[in-house]
Amino acid sequence: MTPLIITRVSVAFLLVAWSFLDYGFVRGSYGAVLPDFWNLVVILLLTLLLMIPSLVFLPLWILPELLRKWKAGIRRSRCCCPECGQALENIGDICLECGPLNDRNGPDDRSLFLSCLTIWLGCWLVGSIAGESIARLDEHQFIQSQEGQSDATLSRERWKPFWGSLHWDEQTATAQATLHEY
Repeated sequence: MTPLIITRVSVAFLLVAWSFLDYGFVRGSYGAVLPDFWNLVVILLLTLLLMIPSLVFLPLWILPELLRKWKAGIRRSRCCCPECGQALENIGDICLECGPLNDRNGPDDRSLFLSCLTIWLGCWLVGSIAGESIARLDEHQFIQSQEGQSDATLSRERWKPFWGSLHWDEQTATAQATLHEY
């Protein structure tokens, strides 16, 4: 594998893991068991806010393109072809190696920014969906273990990385989530 692929896979994994852990923290501390749509929206927005520090890793995603642009700028300042470095003495905008310079347009800064933002939001969604799926499976399993069994444990710790505990209220026959242990 090339260093570019390794870097991009590592950045994507880091962002998804960050999102998953943030979602687990928010979802566990929110205290809702099987939350409805609007509670999920709030949890997702809080997770997105906690993802803001992870933006520092996004330049790694476009690092090769940034390095290429930096090298091209240095070559242009020396009156050389931005692609191959061939001297452009009295030739104008035509490189003997690469051809006309104005025919080659790399990605602009806006498209690089949009690709980074798309990757960041995609990783946020993947981590959040994985977190919600695991939380719902955990809560459904706890509810099923409580229903119809009078000798079952009435509380247990949530699946990690979700914080707090799940508790069964026998009077209302519902599950509740709290941040502290009973």
